[in-house]
Amino acid sequence: MDIKHLLIAIAPDQQTGDEISLVLSLAEAKRLQVTFVSVVAELPDLPAMDDDPTSAEQVLETVLNSRQDKLNELIAQQSKHYPNIDFHSAVVAGISYVKIIELANQLQADMIVINANDGGKRYASQFGSTTRHLMRKSNVPVWTTPRNNVSALKSIVAAVDVSDHHEEGQAFNRAIVNRALQISRLSGAPLSIVYAWRNYAKTYLGGWNNGNKLTSAIWVHEQKEKHQQNLEALISELQESGDQISIELVEGPPEQALPPFINSKSADLLVIGTICRTGIAGMFIGNTAESVLDAVDCSVLTLKPEGFVSPVLERS
Repeated sequence: MDIKHLLIAIAPDQQTGDEISLVLSLAEAKRLQVTFVSVVAELPDLPAMDDDPTSAEQVLETVLNSRQDKLNELIAQQSKHYPNIDFHSAVVAGISYVKIIELANQLQADMIVINANDGGKRYASQFGSTTRHLMRKSNVPVWTTPRNNVSALKSIVAAVDVSDHHEEGQAFNRAIVNRALQISRLSGAPLSIVYAWRNYAKTYLGGWNNGNKLTSAIWVHEQKEKHQQNLEALISELQESGDQISIELVEGPPEQALPPFINSKSADLLVIGTICRTGIAGMFIGNTAESVLDAVDCSVLTLKPEGFVSPVLERS
């Protein structure tokens, strides 16, 4: 699916600048639609006072109007720099991640963009609660930015799992690579596709064969060759002439093997699939995915498999 519409979340008092310039530059190049959204927390009922009849609804309306004015100013400012973007805005009241997910689906946005670095946070482990909720619960892909304040993408990494031969898992791999390729083609940044595989020979074959190194070496060679072939098959389905793609195998559990590889590539963006259930063998599940995200400094784009239904939408 082509990227046509970005929903960019603007937090209260967020100073917009370099943290969205990269995304807006990509949107400008492709003439995308961009909707800035700001969510205002609902107010509790105010106690009645004879000398001040102001109600919570009146206060909220004032805040909503003020926030809308700020978004209008932001659009006027950004339109000067990005004349090819079709800008829109929305201000809503409620719980931030809930309203962002609901609005992204209502507007059929292809991606949610949120600044995960507010409040001077340096690491992914310091993601705000709204960002965490979006990563876990949004059916729409979520791009967290910035992690390293880059003005242009120079290196992209997409993490996949080619050990799953079920169609659902293969389809998820294709979705991850497709989305990474879209951004690579748009930005001109080379794409590295990586699979972290586990060397079970160290724990299983060694015990069964009394440490037979030859048997273990043969098994490792066969497994690496198989994984390499699976990666090549995945790429052959999707690669077009001119694409800058490399494929890589790294040994070890994803949470241990992927961060050093991603950092060694000086990646500006990591594209990774996350799920909250165990229905797809080997995919990055719950804490495993977040362990990877917590250890890298680059921006992150997280995707859910097709058919994932956000619990937010189920409730609403």
